[in-house]
Amino acid sequence: MKKLRLFVIPVLCAFMISSCSALFETNTTWPSGEEYKSVYETEETEEETEETMDNKDYSYGAFPEAPWKIKDTVIYDQDNISITAKELMTYNGKSSYYALALWVENNSTHNITLTMTQMFVNDIEYRLELPEQLYIPANSKETYYGLVNLNDLSTLNITDIGTIDVKFEALNDNEAVQFETDLVTIKTNFFGETETPSLIGGTVVADSELLIASVKIVETEEANFLEVFAMNNSDKNMRVITPTLSFGDGNLDTGIRFDILPHKGITLLYDLNNPLILQSNNYVFPDSVDISFAYRLSKTSDYDWVSPTGHLDVTVEQKPMLDIYGDAFGEDEE
Repeated sequence: MKKLRLFVIPVLCAFMISSCSALFETNTTWPSGEEYKSVYETEETEEETEETMDNKDYSYGAFPEAPWKIKDTVIYDQDNISITAKELMTYNGKSSYYALALWVENNSTHNITLTMTQMFVNDIEYRLELPEQLYIPANSKETYYGLVNLNDLSTLNITDIGTIDVKFEALNDNEAVQFETDLVTIKTNFFGETETPSLIGGTVVADSELLIASVKIVETEEANFLEVFAMNNSDKNMRVITPTLSFGDGNLDTGIRFDILPHKGITLLYDLNNPLILQSNNYVFPDSVDISFAYRLSKTSDYDWVSPTGHLDVTVEQKPMLDIYGDAFGEDEE
């Protein structure tokens, strides 16, 4: 989706540092992880010997464990390059983070720069505004860290992590794509036992068999937002549209449009100080929002389903005009 401005929002913003590796060198007090559930302890594991270690350099236990445990999960293994998810760890600095550690072996003749391009936690898409870019020379090995702030997840009723889905892209020295991975699911020992994500305090507008969508007003120190949460419960890619989108007395013809993968969800934030919103409402900060949702599963101009229109009162005060517009509104439908 196009952005009007690059803005790192406080909800759903993983990878909020430019160098995760440097972060882990900070001296700090680490909280102890919770007891692991016994689901992984019932399986027999092979005792690690010099032969079974296979000369791997990754060292487990360098940092405290997170409350969830994963098994080694191969994300990519082709052309003498491999990416393997190894463990979840805990970091406690200015905020509490959980880090997914991925071991990258570049045994090829190519230097690569690796970036995580997509990430989902419990099937909810994270916003990769500042993903780490890790340079890995030919014939070298590095650890890629992806960070998750658990406090951010609490707004979506996520208290335990059951799955993490990740996708990577690697560029060569010519900045051409060397490879792109599939979206790979990493299961924790809480898989199948987590709550279905939902927007805490949100107003449900769309409640159908295939689409659940809710909205709420979010106030931060710098800006106020309309937050949109949507889940695609179908087996197909879903295009979501807002046939009705009014702020105060102004109708926003551009609307909101976004795509969701099968059985995935997304959260978006729209700054109520966006010039498009103010212009539609005669340059007055809106006191209400009226919104409806529709979806289609095929590339047609017709909607498969349209929700009733929901209404929200805007009771927050207007913040000073800043160069912060959050997510961009969609273009007119063809």
